[in-house]
Amino acid sequence: VYAAGGHLLPVYDGSEVLDKANDDLRATVVVVKKIGHAVVPDDELHIADSIERFAATATSAGHVTFDENALNESYTMVAGQRPSGRPLSGTAMIAGFQEGIIPPNQPGNATVWGVSGIEGPARFVSRVAQALVKQGLPVSRSFVEDTHASLCKLRPCGHYGTAPRYDLPTNLTVSADPLGSLTVEPWMEPADAIEQFARAAAAKGQDIKRESCVEMLSWFCKRRRCARQTLREDRKAVVLVSTGEKDLEATATCEFWSPPEWCAELLKDRLIKEGVPVDSALAAGMEVRRHFCETSTCGQRLHTRLSLDIWDHDNGTVGAAACGPLSDPADCVEKM
Repeated sequence: VYAAGGHLLPVYDGSEVLDKANDDLRATVVVVKKIGHAVVPDDELHIADSIERFAATATSAGHVTFDENALNESYTMVAGQRPSGRPLSGTAMIAGFQEGIIPPNQPGNATVWGVSGIEGPARFVSRVAQALVKQGLPVSRSFVEDTHASLCKLRPCGHYGTAPRYDLPTNLTVSADPLGSLTVEPWMEPADAIEQFARAAAAKGQDIKRESCVEMLSWFCKRRRCARQTLREDRKAVVLVSTGEKDLEATATCEFWSPPEWCAELLKDRLIKEGVPVDSALAAGMEVRRHFCETSTCGQRLHTRLSLDIWDHDNGTVGAAACGPLSDPADCVEKM
């Protein structure tokens, strides 16, 4: 940390306010052990603005030791030496979330989420979006912006400014000709988004090349942090299926973009089409699911192939719209 005149400020081992004997300083600096320096310029009207910006930066960087107690202590130390302005924002309570969305050990209760004063609003709404995605729920940019706006009505936000570490994060888009383009929001894991993109393309009959998807993942991970830097591997499983007369071997293939549950679905439906009793086909599907889920996260149950009979106005049968677990219902109807 440098004073206005360019002189190095002394650093002390511990949390304390630096002495302002240096005429060039023009700021109060709190040295926070093992984290950094919270600089409060003399012309800062509200010392809480600087302290909360520092807290948001420390939290975003992964420092867990600068908690609410450290925030309050730092504020009190500086406020004892100069006019303080507004108080600290404190914890804001945001309501309206579905039950089960709020992670354990977080402030709040079933549908109300507490936003700590040490966390910047943008980081908070990004965490909300990530929690929703993990629950399998859709998240739009407008939802994130609306949640951010709601939070900023409950606590000051203007002092965070528009620096990237404080502002709402931007998305990334990559072209994937001839399949189209893929946009990954900051709260989405690129590997998951690419596998979902490949799954949707495969359901439409498009050829999916693993090499292309690996290149896409590399492109994203060069521009943002990726928790998962590899795609899933293609897998196979062989199970014994009882037909009532004899046992036969059936092979289930699970490509990198396929959730294990879907691979089991495909095997089950294929066996039923081949004349295997439904109970035996379902048992084989469950065994395949168990095998694949030993190395992958699974959360869905096995579904049956859906079929809807279509009738005309004279009650004559037009046909049936069949839809497998991999297909989009709209595609099935349009095909029919």
